[in-house]
Amino acid sequence: YVKEGLTSLCSPNVLNMMIAIFLGIYLAFEFFRYMHSRKESDFYDSMPICKEKWFLNLFASSVGLFLVLATVTNAIEFSIVYSVGYGSKHIFMSILWNLICTIGTFAVCWVTTVLAMIMTGHSIIAFLGFGAIACYIPLIIGYLFPLYANPFFKTYVLRDLPSIYYYFSPISLAYKATHNYSVWNINEHWPYIIGCYIFTILVGLVCYILFLRRPSESAGRAMAFEKTNSRIRIMIVIPLALYAGLFLNEITSVDSTIWLLFGVVFTACILHGIIEAIFQFDIKALVSKKRQLLFTVLFCLAFVLVFWADVFQFDNFVPDEDDVKCIKIDTYFFDHNGNLINNLQDGLSGEYVDDALDAIQDIRSHTEAPDSDDYIYTNDFKITYELKNGKTRQRRYSYYGNSFPESLNTLSTIKDFKDDFCILYHLDKI
Repeated sequence: YVKEGLTSLCSPNVLNMMIAIFLGIYLAFEFFRYMHSRKESDFYDSMPICKEKWFLNLFASSVGLFLVLATVTNAIEFSIVYSVGYGSKHIFMSILWNLICTIGTFAVCWVTTVLAMIMTGHSIIAFLGFGAIACYIPLIIGYLFPLYANPFFKTYVLRDLPSIYYYFSPISLAYKATHNYSVWNINEHWPYIIGCYIFTILVGLVCYILFLRRPSESAGRAMAFEKTNSRIRIMIVIPLALYAGLFLNEITSVDSTIWLLFGVVFTACILHGIIEAIFQFDIKALVSKKRQLLFTVLFCLAFVLVFWADVFQFDNFVPDEDDVKCIKIDTYFFDHNGNLINNLQDGLSGEYVDDALDAIQDIRSHTEAPDSDDYIYTNDFKITYELKNGKTRQRRYSYYGNSFPESLNTLSTIKDFKDDFCILYHLDKI
């Protein structure tokens, strides 16, 4: 137990991650905050040193300070463990991975903060910029489609956020690289560790290019590059307005899109004015850039219309037989603890695909609940299509009928389907 406890303490963990995140943000802010002061910016820009070397000096000073601190801390940690007789190779590798993860966590947060500092001319705006960069893709963009698809598409199946989104956020990368519910294992975390260093290199190059092009007179302004103001404002306003519309629609508890549309338009107008006023440091800017506001509102309305009218026929999707590699038809069962049991089967393929599609059509034809309560059988079915092009599509149907779907009774003569689907063959899981 002592060895396992020491291994857990020496391995990458959330505490080290939080310390590395804090130091990454703090050191980047301290070394680059002079850019937000006109007096300090003029002083450092007047020094007889080119911008390329000056950026490298700032990089070496801040990052080098953390590298020394992290290396010394981990060396002391190993020395203590070794002195009490537990200095094995396994402990050494745990400390080494902890050092690698800590450096990666620090690096992604450092470059993200530096990017925010270079892009802005005010420290408060820089902190807001860091939060926007860290959360934009995984939280703001990643959950936008599911939150709109769930209320508008009857057949939508909620799924976890695809892991690709986590690679675009420094906080998500740091968390995925270090956090573990039990014992930290490199086999589960190495993609995110590599992602930390790739993220650092790519964003670091962007920081270097922008640092060389950043005008000195941008100190004190909200944004350093005025040409990017419109794009940044639109990227912020559109998703937040769409979220606000959903929120207003939920709290009104009215089965109508009127409140959703009102919330989208109202929020888009308010946010557009507030952000533009912040950019220009002028209250009169609340009613400026009317053409861009019109574009923002129309884009938001078009986005809602796509879901409301099901423009791309999401609910009507059924693939052609020739395009299907495998079909899984799952229903939902619960064990004695109330836990959901699904995904019990491996799927039907080959000659059984046509029979499976017939069963799906039968289920789809009984998805509307009748006005009366004379139906005696109802259940939810989750359909998973594995296509030959490598893609996977899922749909969910609520079936209402007087009996179990006849087409599924036909499929039940197929042993593979019967073994996978029928609850009697899974009593060990109940």
